[in-house]
Amino acid sequence: MTVEMNRKAQRRFSKKKFFADVKYVPHKGQELIHGAIERAIFTIVACGARFGKTLSGAHEMAFESILPREKEPKNPDGEFMGWCVAPTHDLADIVFDMTHKILCAFIGKTNVQKNQTEGVITITNLGGSRSRIMRKSTDNVAGKARLVGYAVDFMVVDEASGVLEDETWENMLRTRLIDRNGKALLISTPRGTRGFFAAMHRNAKHTPGHIAIQLPSWVNPHVPKEVFARERATMPARAFDQEYGAKFVAAGGLVFGPEYLEECATVTQFEAPTLIRNGASVMGDYVAGLDLGMSHDATVLTIARPPRGKETQAKIVYIERFQHMPVPAQISHAQTLLAMYGDAPCKVDETGLGKPIVDQMRNIGMNVRGVTFTATSKRAMVNNATTLIERNSILIPAETFQPVYYEELSIYGWKELPSGYLTTEAPPGAHDDCVASFILLTAWFPAGMTLGKGRSYHAGVAVQVESQIPQNVKQRARKPLSVSGAADPNYYKGRGFTGNPVYKRGRPWTHPMFGGRL
Repeated sequence: MTVEMNRKAQRRFSKKKFFADVKYVPHKGQELIHGAIERAIFTIVACGARFGKTLSGAHEMAFESILPREKEPKNPDGEFMGWCVAPTHDLADIVFDMTHKILCAFIGKTNVQKNQTEGVITITNLGGSRSRIMRKSTDNVAGKARLVGYAVDFMVVDEASGVLEDETWENMLRTRLIDRNGKALLISTPRGTRGFFAAMHRNAKHTPGHIAIQLPSWVNPHVPKEVFARERATMPARAFDQEYGAKFVAAGGLVFGPEYLEECATVTQFEAPTLIRNGASVMGDYVAGLDLGMSHDATVLTIARPPRGKETQAKIVYIERFQHMPVPAQISHAQTLLAMYGDAPCKVDETGLGKPIVDQMRNIGMNVRGVTFTATSKRAMVNNATTLIERNSILIPAETFQPVYYEELSIYGWKELPSGYLTTEAPPGAHDDCVASFILLTAWFPAGMTLGKGRSYHAGVAVQVESQIPQNVKQRARKPLSVSGAADPNYYKGRGFTGNPVYKRGRPWTHPMFGGRL
């Protein structure tokens, strides 16, 4: 086929017609992307989650692979080479598999060859030449080793902000496009303000051949607006702006805003445990978070209760911070304190060396839930705690009452990693034991719980706790409970206790810390 015939074929076969043939109707945000690709060499799109960015990328890849290519010295056979790139193999598979389905719908499954193992799709384009689409990832040495040796006509880089190193883009991906004057579509949800993706998006207006687009999730008409309203109500403002608003959120700053902390910090004394109300047991009312201290770190236990009656806020009712105790003593002391609050179920950090300690706690009948901190789980828990604070959904100790606890929360900050992802940490030289205990505690309280529905939430916790307690612990929990014998016999001296406190369900309990007889 001659060059002129190729051009005529391209004019006859428009993108609009192709989309109609494969029954793809892009929404207005996607139309902006498809239009920009016609005019730009690099199209950099920042969009929110559930926008439909990967679907747009797959249709562009399928369309480009179908078009006839001009034969030229650097491409004498008129072949097409396309790359579906992502930070991980699994993510690259998504756009790769979508492209395969689109091509099967257009030219028939029998005319599309797919090697899933090698990650290659092969078809014959409208010019009669071969078109190949390859799956590529950038997450390891083996993946990067395959980013060389090819001249590429079109490239879709999905979740481009997750490409961990600027050099991967500049030296391995971008250079593949030079020989054939190729184009690239870079699509991603933003991840901070660092990294090549954020820089390209920021500088596009000053760079010829670059077009930057920024589109929030709610541009997609296929996702109900109620979904975003719900997400906004259950996420920190910073996280919502990034994940759904498609904003490049700068690192730095505090996790818990000072104005929000001050509004929540109204607790000026500990609250005595109330385990019998109106003649009914309220087992499951209290919940706790325990961060175990190793070496020089402190162990911190935080106990709270959900809203009761017409209350609209959960409330921290007790905090204990203790150091320089052997592990068996820590376990015994935590058991004593939790028993004071009706064997309160407790989330415990079991990351690393914490796992065997949590197992010991279970073996002696403590009602504990082990939590392993990973980058993903910790981010989710921090977001939940932040949302509770921002929504004024939990009352915390005032600075004058628990200064160490309040200070740790007030200085806990964000840090942007070289990849652009945000993490959290205490400032150099400071501790975050109280913060860890707090986010473990707040994991019991979903940020989306409805204000004023304390009783419903309370009932939900009771059901959850009851269903997870081992049978032998359930039986013991129904018997009168005696709490005595702290790890250190002298611990209670000078702390407002009269001897070791002894409490039995349904009977008075003397404890001067809580104002005497209950």
